[in-house]
Amino acid sequence: MPAEVTLQFTLIWLACLVLIWLPGAALARLLRLPSPADWLLRSALEIGLGLSVWPLLLLWSTFAARPLAGLSWSPVPARIVVAALCLAALIPQVRAALRGPDRLRRGVLRQWPWLLLFAALLALAWYTRQRHIRDLVLPNWVDSIHHLLIVRLIVEQGALPDTYAPYMAGAGFSYHWGFHAWAAWLAWLLGATDSFDLARLLLIFGQVLNALMLWMLYAAGRTLFNSRRAGFLAAALGMFVSWLPAYYTAWGRYTHLAGLLLAIPLLISLWRLARARGHVRAWLPATSLLAAALALTHVRVALFAAIWAALLLIVLAVQRNWRAVRRWIIAGALALLLNAPWLATLAAHPRSASLVAGASAAAVSWQTALDRIPWQLVWTPGMRELVALATAGIAELLAREHPVANLRLAAGAWLLLVAGILLWQRRSGREQPALPWRPLALLAAWCATVAAVLNTDALGLPRLPFLSLNAAAITLFLPASLAAAGLVAWASGAVIPPRRARLAVLVLTAALAGHGAANMRDIINPQTVLVASEDMPALTWIRDHTPPDARFAVNAWRWFGVSYAGSDAGYWIPALTDRQSILPPALYALTLEREQILQINSLLDAWTASPDLSDPALINRLRAEGVTHIYLGGRSDPSQAEALANLPALELLYARGSVYIFRLKQPHETALNQGTP
Repeated sequence: MPAEVTLQFTLIWLACLVLIWLPGAALARLLRLPSPADWLLRSALEIGLGLSVWPLLLLWSTFAARPLAGLSWSPVPARIVVAALCLAALIPQVRAALRGPDRLRRGVLRQWPWLLLFAALLALAWYTRQRHIRDLVLPNWVDSIHHLLIVRLIVEQGALPDTYAPYMAGAGFSYHWGFHAWAAWLAWLLGATDSFDLARLLLIFGQVLNALMLWMLYAAGRTLFNSRRAGFLAAALGMFVSWLPAYYTAWGRYTHLAGLLLAIPLLISLWRLARARGHVRAWLPATSLLAAALALTHVRVALFAAIWAALLLIVLAVQRNWRAVRRWIIAGALALLLNAPWLATLAAHPRSASLVAGASAAAVSWQTALDRIPWQLVWTPGMRELVALATAGIAELLAREHPVANLRLAAGAWLLLVAGILLWQRRSGREQPALPWRPLALLAAWCATVAAVLNTDALGLPRLPFLSLNAAAITLFLPASLAAAGLVAWASGAVIPPRRARLAVLVLTAALAGHGAANMRDIINPQTVLVASEDMPALTWIRDHTPPDARFAVNAWRWFGVSYAGSDAGYWIPALTDRQSILPPALYALTLEREQILQINSLLDAWTASPDLSDPALINRLRAEGVTHIYLGGRSDPSQAEALANLPALELLYARGSVYIFRLKQPHETALNQGTP
């Protein structure tokens, strides 16, 4: 399997470059976007633009084709569009290389140490991300099932779906779907249509996107601190020292990752739009495209980006840069116009209002707000070190929970070094690199504002239901990596002579990345793995040997109190086999009417309370609900299978390893087996 994973990862990586980077380069050239001298920063912006193309193309093609029945995307037209965009990107690049080979050579010679370092970091990101999934057969945890369902609906219908049918009857489609649009276009490009192939594609595609965060972290540090050294340090710290975003794989948090991949180039584009002099007509549509695509991809990340933009807007207002403010307003209006069909769909959805406007709640104290922060997510491996670096050691020295002696000692030394540099610069008459306090203050203000927005009830205001403390916690790696990189880049520039500073940062970046990658070879939490390798033949058997109207009872547990989620591979039965289940995707609590949710939960309450079917009333209820089979996955309790095997109401159909499939007999069959006349 590892060799197969490596091959699949490499092929999908190359397909993603064709799908994302080349169209982005073509779009940048079409818009006449000014090219930064830094090739890596330019390619990050092109990747962002390439990512923005496909959701918007799917949205408007769906909107335009809806009155014309039968018009939809399929592999052939999708490949034609991708090929056309790739040619539009490659032809000008080839012409430019042929006309100015000396200019190209000079650019390579000038930037070759940085390009070589980036290539090494990219190879390391490729290696670690494909290694993380070497033992997985399907994407992990709860979210992954509805990701597959949405991708299947788009691929099969060739357009955005109106509902989640047949997987959730009566549920209007309302989930943010930018990531799923990328996956669907990739599936069309590769010709993947089988549900099992699509699931595997999602697993690998998510890791490719995770590796692409290397570009975005570099671009963010490079732009925020106007420093290549800060960009490379941010990439090394965020990709290899922090376990996030690599750990997103354990949860299947692909949409959140996709949002971050768009948010960073959007914020860079916003800043360049504000500062542009002669390229407004290029940056304005680029900013609008990125903003529109981000809103379609992840609502929470879009809000986090909006908070950052609001802080920048305050800076522009203080500077009385009203021209930039007007440009931003125009860009925002264009983004809303680009998303108009989707906004109309959301406005018609019955649950939209309840997700945006929360009910007023009693005010709580800030101590209560602090207590409900998911600290186990905040302090994922590597985050304490990052936060210590980002705060000049102060955060670690003030920490009261689980102090680490060596880390505290290092934090104290780091604080003394920073204080010593500042004191030395103040007393020295020579020109020294100044502390980048403005971007550091902006990062701190962003974190504080996000925390306040997430805890508005501590200010006596209602909370927004769609916001999540978990989402903020798993995003903390971004500001922490950037602040730490900016501070380390400044300190190294102040201590090391300029002629040796570049070499020192190259060595430091490589050392951080290598050491961090060695410590994150295995990051998957076994508790989040729902599907074992022995489940795959069983799921295939269900698709091939059970009737189309079969309905399965599967193991489930309460998920966030308002809905249920699966605890083993039975959760994947509807998405992979097109057979029904008593357990819909966890999205049902956000899309269905209250009466439907209560009905689903009532059956699941009864089933999970007595999974051994010892109660005849439960058996009768399952029959009344149309249940025909029971699935016990590889993660189920062996004693559960033993108890079910002895029941006369069940017939064992499949048993391999720890996977069991039972058929629920009809009442007349049970009576005959018991000898009843």
